[in-house]
Amino acid sequence: MRFRAVIRALSIGVFGVLGVLGASPSASQGQSGIALVPIAVNIEQPISSSVRAGDDALYVVEKTGRLRALVNDSLRERPVLDIRSLVSTKNERGLMQAAFPPGPPSFVYITYAAIDGAWTLAEYAFDGSVADAASGRIVLQFPHPNDDHYGGSLAFTPDGLLLVGLGDGGGVGTKGGVGDLSNNAQRLDRWFGKLLRIDPRRSADGTKPYTVPVTNPFASGRAPGSGLGATVKALPEIYAYGLRNPWRIFLEPSGVLWIADTGQSSWEEVNRVTLDQASGANFGWRLREGTKGYRGGAKPKGAIDPVYEFPHDGRCAVIGGAVAQLGSLVGAYVHGDLCTGTFYAVRPGTGGRWVGSKLPLQLRAPTSIGIDARGELLVTAYYGTLARLTS
Repeated sequence: MRFRAVIRALSIGVFGVLGVLGASPSASQGQSGIALVPIAVNIEQPISSSVRAGDDALYVVEKTGRLRALVNDSLRERPVLDIRSLVSTKNERGLMQAAFPPGPPSFVYITYAAIDGAWTLAEYAFDGSVADAASGRIVLQFPHPNDDHYGGSLAFTPDGLLLVGLGDGGGVGTKGGVGDLSNNAQRLDRWFGKLLRIDPRRSADGTKPYTVPVTNPFASGRAPGSGLGATVKALPEIYAYGLRNPWRIFLEPSGVLWIADTGQSSWEEVNRVTLDQASGANFGWRLREGTKGYRGGAKPKGAIDPVYEFPHDGRCAVIGGAVAQLGSLVGAYVHGDLCTGTFYAVRPGTGGRWVGSKLPLQLRAPTSIGIDARGELLVTAYYGTLARLTS
């Protein structure tokens, strides 16, 4: 993500009149009947939204450290969880996403940047209405070298395993990050640039904060090396690798996984795989940016290309993303762009590739596209708006 760059661009007028990008809370509607209808405003830097099966509420994450509930299009005053005292909000740091395991109310899992910048996954007891702030338990935490590329996306599989998207560790450059100079995304002994899969509950014997499924591709802690019969160390939590800054991941009920991955200098990409295909998959970064070689990088053997990509043609950072379940967009993957505030519907094309068509909508600085309990698309925008996308 490029919050710092976008905020700077807004301040010097790159986007012109702010109303062009939907600064006012009025609906944005095109001739097709597709519309963005604001349902809540003045939320504090909303960054993502989540739902819980069997629950009509929509849970909205504020970057500053609160989880809020929206019920019947009304934002509850009392937060579900408030951990602002634990969270650093420098640049891309902050509270990132929340996820609820399947089944009756039990826990909520959140990702955030701790005060010292450490990447953090935590668990809180949840009674169906509020989380117990005193019950917080660190599931996974490790130092993060910079203030960008945290990722932080979460999604539960139907069997209760947690998918976790991690950025490559970043580093400030002219367009955000410096090309993963440490090759974090390709190294299997490092957390960064990965998709993890874990069971986030404490191990049965109480000795481990989570457990690793034995079916993870590197569950043994080793991966094939470059020589005949050679192996290299691998973190057993890793499910897939070669990502730059996944923003966001979306899991369809059918088991199809979408990963919107923000690019470096030229290309943004969207990956679409089944959960089985994702196991052990290499999505190519830092050797590839989209389907193109990055700085002369060759495509790694067996690497998976994105099904969809778009250039930096004014657009700068893909905002994922969900598959529409209702209306004229049903079956399309809908994503946005951070810099232009535009939105696209991505549908199957030819040769396994997907094609994006621009929607007649704009909203200033969108940060995520999620889906509510009714199957309708919801868009969060950095400057305080939550809008429903109707079609």
